[in-house]
Amino acid sequence: MSNTSDRKCQIAPRALSFENEHIPFHPILDVIGVGILVVDKDGHIQFANRMYERLTNLKYEDIAKKHISEVTNLIVDELLHARIVNTTRPGTVMLSNPRGHNIVFNGRPVFDKNKNVLLVAFYLRDITLVSQQRLRINNLEQNIAWFHAHLRSMQWENTFFEHTLTEKYTKKKYLKDIIAIAKNDNNIIIVGEHGTDKNAIARIIHIHSSRAKNPFLHIDCDDIDSEKIETFLFGSLKGLENRMAGGLGVFEIAQTGTVHLENFICLENSLQERIVLLLQENNIAHAFLAKQKLIDIKIILSYSKNDKDAPNDSPNGTASSSPILEMFAKDKENFFCIPALRKRKDEIRILAEEYLLSKSKKIGKDISFHEETLDAFEEYSWPGNSKQLQELVNVLAYSNRTGIIQIADLPSFITNTSPARGRSCPAEQNNVLFSQEDLETKSLKEILAEVEQLVLHQALDLYGSVAEVAKHFQMDRSTISRKIHKKTS
Repeated sequence: MSNTSDRKCQIAPRALSFENEHIPFHPILDVIGVGILVVDKDGHIQFANRMYERLTNLKYEDIAKKHISEVTNLIVDELLHARIVNTTRPGTVMLSNPRGHNIVFNGRPVFDKNKNVLLVAFYLRDITLVSQQRLRINNLEQNIAWFHAHLRSMQWENTFFEHTLTEKYTKKKYLKDIIAIAKNDNNIIIVGEHGTDKNAIARIIHIHSSRAKNPFLHIDCDDIDSEKIETFLFGSLKGLENRMAGGLGVFEIAQTGTVHLENFICLENSLQERIVLLLQENNIAHAFLAKQKLIDIKIILSYSKNDKDAPNDSPNGTASSSPILEMFAKDKENFFCIPALRKRKDEIRILAEEYLLSKSKKIGKDISFHEETLDAFEEYSWPGNSKQLQELVNVLAYSNRTGIIQIADLPSFITNTSPARGRSCPAEQNNVLFSQEDLETKSLKEILAEVEQLVLHQALDLYGSVAEVAKHFQMDRSTISRKIHKKTS
């Protein structure tokens, strides 16, 4: 037997052999999970294993001994081959195969006994699946980060509603009803005028339910693009390839917890029907799974309506056009109407003081209301309900410099209001919307932003949803939603 270093390597179709000693390398190379292509220094193909054939859809018998420039879809970079031969150094490129997969192409020189380049061995790896897995992991990480951000943002709010508002509200009949509803694990629908803070009620229900220690996720369906909302709720796991690049939906992220879908009425009927199926069967079906996935969550749905739309003790007249409302119309025990704030005048003082207390703590001020200010609040009709009250209190807290919010600090649409009229027109009262102090301390941009929010809230009270307001003003729905929810300072 000759010395190993003196062996001359001969490349035969689908086999590697040595003088005087034949070793069946090709079965070994064929089971390796990496594509292997061997090309001589002049560019003629000498060997290809089975994995290379799979990656390129080429048969070795059809390309053997051919020059790499003669073969279509070979997935070999001629420049890389030439560079490796000339520099005698390894090289790497990324190419695409006929199916659009990303292929990493590593080339290494093979030397003869005189250290001249004899062959170039290329190793091919399909990294498409790796990239898809990495993308899916990134999406899952984003979902987890979003989920934890929600939990952090709600930590103070849950404490606020649990230990403050609920203590003072327990004597209110409708709060007693809410707590009673929360004791069972049924899905619930909440309806009320815009601004009645349906999300606060949903949180109170969650806090008093058996799921209180589990996640609570609030989703405003009006804030999410209609083309993305289904994926956002149910995930993008519609097929194996999509699953690799997709992520979990809200319903799966909130497992064992509570999901509040606000403004669900704006959803397409086809999506509402899918939610109804989830409510009825408590599972999500994926096309690529042989079985359905059980979902253990409590779903609270809510939407806005005015008194003129329907009586307060039943769903509005659109039940026939909404699969979800049609479902709950048959089960009114889990249907709850929130009275407008003007019908709960004895709560206005409580809410205003609690809103001020919480905002004062956040901005590091010690502020209180003058008694006349609270009296003015109780006389005002609050068409924007508790949301309007909270936003006004926030503005007053930010701008206050004396520690006491006087009646003179209030905007004229409140101070010029009588119980009979509800809301006055500044022009009719020969007055202006902003006080002299406002004009002296605020920029025009800040004043216009407050006027814009006032107009949008009035429009939202009139039309009932962000979608209808956007349609009326001929603006994008996401722009209207952003402007309505923008915090004034």
